[in-house]
Amino acid sequence: MRQSVRVVALPAEMTECRRAIAAEAPDILVYPELGMDPVAYFLAHSRLAPVQAAWWGHPDSSGVANIDYFVTIGAELAGAEVRVGGRRSRSMA
Repeated sequence: MRQSVRVVALPAEMTECRRAIAAEAPDILVYPELGMDPVAYFLAHSRLAPVQAAWWGHPDSSGVANIDYFVTIGAELAGAEVRVGGRRSRSMA
């Protein structure tokens, strides 16, 4: 199993951000602030990893079809159904 050991500072330009993320070839990409930062929000519309998840930036569905999971911190009931990218998904609390 690969472990993440690097933090990569992303450039301000969207195309360069996509290239930097693609160069890392992540297995999972988590957007902790989805909806709070325009760059992260628009990056989420790209499929930059096989699995993409949103964290509690805004505790609501992003409506982004490329977000596969909404990761909770236990504030919801485990197993609760939430809408992720317009689909129903199970909470991973």
